Amino acid sequence: MTRPHSVTVIAWLAFVQGMVGALKGFMWVEVGRSFDQEGGVISSLIAIIASARGWFVLFLSLLYLLFAVGAWQSRAWAWGVGLLVSVLTLLYIGGLILKGGVYMSGLVWLIVPVAMIGYLLSPTGRQALVR
Repeated sequence: MTRPHSVTVIAWLAFVQGMVGALKGFMWVEVGRSFDQEGGVISSLIAIIASARGWFVLFLSLLYLLFAVGAWQSRAWAWGVGLLVSVLTLLYIGGLILKGGVYMSGLVWLIVPVAMIGYLLSPTGRQALVR
């Protein structure tokens, strides 16, 4: 069975989102690590928050990469992973926007999950990945 071009495009978008997200996650972990070395209650609190955010972004990145590999190989489980990571990203970025943490950069991070949800819930996406 040949893979539809639309699956290839979505898989590449997820791959790029996963790779860039991993870089951003490592950045947040490093921010947490640098605050942790300064000592003090406030520095420790900032370190915990930054590290937690970094590890969560790394987790999302791994899910994007897992989806990309699964979609590339036309695996049925990729549909569920893609929908899960897209919804988690929407909730995460939506929460950050509501708290006033991000605006334009947050909206950029929403492009891939919205495209993935639209594709995965369409008849074409369901037929391509769900058997």
